[in-house]
Amino acid sequence: MKHITIFCLFISLIIGCKTTHLHRLKNHPNFSERSVITSDSVKTLVQDVLYNRPGVIDEEYSYMLRYKLIDTTAAKEKRILDLSKDTSIVKTQYFLASVWNWSEPNNLVSGTIEVVHWETNKIILKQNVYVEDYVEKEQVKFIGIRTFETREGW
Repeated sequence: MKHITIFCLFISLIIGCKTTHLHRLKNHPNFSERSVITSDSVKTLVQDVLYNRPGVIDEEYSYMLRYKLIDTTAAKEKRILDLSKDTSIVKTQYFLASVWNWSEPNNLVSGTIEVVHWETNKIILKQNVYVEDYVEKEQVKFIGIRTFETREGW
């Protein structure tokens, strides 16, 4: 993990990007966070950090990270998953969604997730995830413990 962190910092310096700590944004005005288990055929966890200022049109955007748990048994047994190496267990997708962003995602997701708790409708993960977003020239960090729960309509 130390090598991945050093690599990410090195890449950040080279491409001159800013760093966004998403675990801190939810405490700022106009930001909110959702951590949801979807009802797809493959168990998918979605972490969505949203910005939406009331009364303003077309300024909202969302940082979205998805974990597709391909092998739930292995995820429960292994507990700590390396997102770069354990791709037969978990696939990761990241994108920045907004009305103004129509470009294809171009990023590198790295780091680990640890399964802290697992129930049918609730999964708790400890995240240590880094995203190098080459389109936005931004490093995004998903760090901390998140509780993903099943929600109606997802």
